[in-house]
Amino acid sequence: MKLKPFILCVLLSAVRLQAQAADTLTILFTHDLHSYFTGSVEIDSNNCVLRTGGYARLYTAIDQIRQENPDATLLVDGGDVAMGTFFHTLFTTHFAELRLMDKMGYEAVTIGNHDFDFGVEALQTALHVYFSDTSHRCAVVASNIKGLAGTEEYVVVTKAGYRIGIFGLLGTEARSQSLIDKDLPYENYLAAAARMAKHLRDVEKADVVLCLSHSGTHENVKRSEDEQLARRVPGIDVIVSGHTHSLLWKPIIEGHTVTGSAGAYGKYLGCIKLAMTNGKPQGFSYEVIKIDSALTENEAIKASIDSYKRLVEAHYLEPEKTSFEEPLAKVMNSVLTSSDSIALGSLIADAFVEAVQKAENERPDIAIIPMGTIRENLYAGTVTAEEVFNILSLGVGEDKKPGFPLLKIYFYGRELRDLCEVDAGISEMVPDAQLFFSGLRYTYYSGSMFCNKVKRVTVQDSAGMYAVPDNNKLYSVIVGLYTAKMMGIVEEKTYGFLSLSPKNAAGQPITDWSETIVHDREGREIKEWVALKNYLQSGRKEGDEIPTFDYNVQLQERKIKQAGFSLFEEVKYLNTFALCAYITILLLLITLLLFSYKILRKLVRYANSKG
Repeated sequence: MKLKPFILCVLLSAVRLQAQAADTLTILFTHDLHSYFTGSVEIDSNNCVLRTGGYARLYTAIDQIRQENPDATLLVDGGDVAMGTFFHTLFTTHFAELRLMDKMGYEAVTIGNHDFDFGVEALQTALHVYFSDTSHRCAVVASNIKGLAGTEEYVVVTKAGYRIGIFGLLGTEARSQSLIDKDLPYENYLAAAARMAKHLRDVEKADVVLCLSHSGTHENVKRSEDEQLARRVPGIDVIVSGHTHSLLWKPIIEGHTVTGSAGAYGKYLGCIKLAMTNGKPQGFSYEVIKIDSALTENEAIKASIDSYKRLVEAHYLEPEKTSFEEPLAKVMNSVLTSSDSIALGSLIADAFVEAVQKAENERPDIAIIPMGTIRENLYAGTVTAEEVFNILSLGVGEDKKPGFPLLKIYFYGRELRDLCEVDAGISEMVPDAQLFFSGLRYTYYSGSMFCNKVKRVTVQDSAGMYAVPDNNKLYSVIVGLYTAKMMGIVEEKTYGFLSLSPKNAAGQPITDWSETIVHDREGREIKEWVALKNYLQSGRKEGDEIPTFDYNVQLQERKIKQAGFSLFEEVKYLNTFALCAYITILLLLITLLLFSYKILRKLVRYANSKG
């Protein structure tokens, strides 16, 4: 009789194993949400402006899938949960992003480069605010960044009886683009991944290894860090790839590793379903789900967003004398970041010039903004304060208030060509380094050598005329704080052939950025987004309810492209890099000719000896 319970247990175990062999684990994922609680706007194929995303709709999609198999569904995020909208102004006081994601059922997130935008200390404060709530459920995994209290190297989550080991990475490029304290311990993402995969397999006995990687993918496989991760660390089953805002309609498959990306701002929800056989992933399905008006908003999540909205209004917008929905201007035509004709970057650079001119009663010589700090487009129609902030939402100033401030720095006239070379050459490798100018115009040849494309540079004077700059004169240049700090990367990317050294008005290298911040007449830092806001309103006429803004400056007016190659121009404007490169090429050609000559002589002698 005692054998019956034993036999019954064996039979039940067999049934469970059989059921488990047909199990499906569902991994739902997002990344690069950037505080877009209420979604974002975009233009559809019919040129209509639509609002997509939004956490209340995103949660509806999550909940629909989760209900299919709640015990076998996991929700995770690949980093950059914050920094992008008015909501991130609550970062250090509430960490609204992570609290809201916790409410939505996220079980693990990693840290992205923009989560450091307010600095390491601010991120640590935000994490403390989140973890001080003992009811928190979402883990923050950071496997190759050390020293952040509350984060974990990895977590193991059990779903449907399977152990899922989750770890998080910050990629090499992402780290280089961040304002992370260089003293914060950082481990190479590939080395950390290999260590984590081995530990999760061998020690934690994980059935599935999931990597939340804020590294990204790229068309060039050599620069596609998460593809390299999948190739070089084979012990990973799934990679959620953030940072580059890639939208992969089909996953990247390397060996048995599946890599997925679902765009940015919560416009899509990624879904990977793993078919589990004998305790291991043996197949998968993959899709990205559009989050739009076809989905209803979850009332509970919407209520939470509304409560955070009221907090933002009280703590940040009321002192700025504005609100989320304040109509700023009626924009006559869309101005896009990707436009080759009327570029948003040119408009913003003009806004910087006007802001400083109004504050100081003197027009600065030049203003610059890189592509990488422009986060959204400017669409035709009535534009609100929220939409303008989203365009230039990043960073924090010395005043500890959100938004990068404008700085006034100086370059000698002889350095301006190197500045333009960054745009003409480096931006081909690093699109975010593409520069937009106000007060400066340059001509370049597309077929010229790298770092020697720019041939002529002119600077606008107070009368609006362009003239060749004086090599020994200091020119004032208006930039955002992030742009100024990242200028040091130019020397690294060009191996020292181009170097930009920002100076103060006396021509001395800048040692304290705070001394270069531009303030308005009331003594407040001029923020990038406020400069744009005021510029859009500059066309207000008496009797207008809101001003009309029409911008039509052609990008080609400031960047004059000449196709091909001109030997005369190349020689006339030869710089050190090109000179060294051409001398090297010439020496190689001479060596090749001498080598060929020697071979030819030997062949002739051999032929003569046989004759």
